Amino acid sequence: MTYNQRIADLYKRFLVSSVMLAVLILLLAFSMCSWVSFLFVIVAAIFAGIGVWEYAQLAVAKGLAPASRLMIALAVAEVLTYFIALKAHNWWPLPVIVLVLSVVILFVRHFRDASEALVHIAVEFFGISYLAVPIGLMIGILYPLSPTGELMDGRWWFAYLILVTKITDVGAYFVGRLWGKHKLAPVLSPKKTVEGAIAGFLCAWFGSLAMYALGNRFSHGTFHLTFLEATFLGMLIGIVGQVGDLSESLLKRDAFVKDSNRLPGLGGVLDMLDSLLLTAPALYFFLLLR
Repeated sequence: MTYNQRIADLYKRFLVSSVMLAVLILLLAFSMCSWVSFLFVIVAAIFAGIGVWEYAQLAVAKGLAPASRLMIALAVAEVLTYFIALKAHNWWPLPVIVLVLSVVILFVRHFRDASEALVHIAVEFFGISYLAVPIGLMIGILYPLSPTGELMDGRWWFAYLILVTKITDVGAYFVGRLWGKHKLAPVLSPKKTVEGAIAGFLCAWFGSLAMYALGNRFSHGTFHLTFLEATFLGMLIGIVGQVGDLSESLLKRDAFVKDSNRLPGLGGVLDMLDSLLLTAPALYFFLLLR
């Protein structure tokens, strides 16, 4: 790729990312409205479905034949049941039930043909869990439950998740491109560098401290984070986010695929969510256990 092509590609990605960010901000601003919350969950389920399809295509590139449509249906059902469980808090086991039923359905599917059943069931179930569970937990971060079972306002926490995760990616990308010299994981992603990884880690830390300062000043009590928690959580996301990025690179490298999809200016949903697929569970369980 020539220099002009790289600049054009970067400009396209920036433009598409800016539009998506504007849409996300708009959805977040009105996410406590019932119809917007429903729209948000539908969008999340669509992202899960596309992501699972992209994952299935990686498996196809490896010579496997996963049940793509069934995987998509189960992943979408898993995401939707997270929201149903939040709306009707007595139904909190529902996402676990759907995940267990997914295993049963995947087993039953292979009863007539046992060839490669072990590999296919493992690949199919992992694909569903890899995408649907973290996206479901993102919904749990945006709409946390109070001790009395009422939905609370988690917009600041959701914004924290997106900002700190993505600023890690941006810091690692630009510092790695401009000043990176030492390869971080040459087998998985030759362009990622140690310098970029350190920059991403520091960006996550500073981003977390910035959200701590902003939240204490402007959140009106809906976002409570101490300085020590902001430091710990920022460093955790700075590490886990980059592990998530490399994990998706591992899957693509094994399948000899550069981008998970060819969406204009994005690549693929997997490429866009890779870091969040690990940082979302980390933040969710931090909030659950604090």
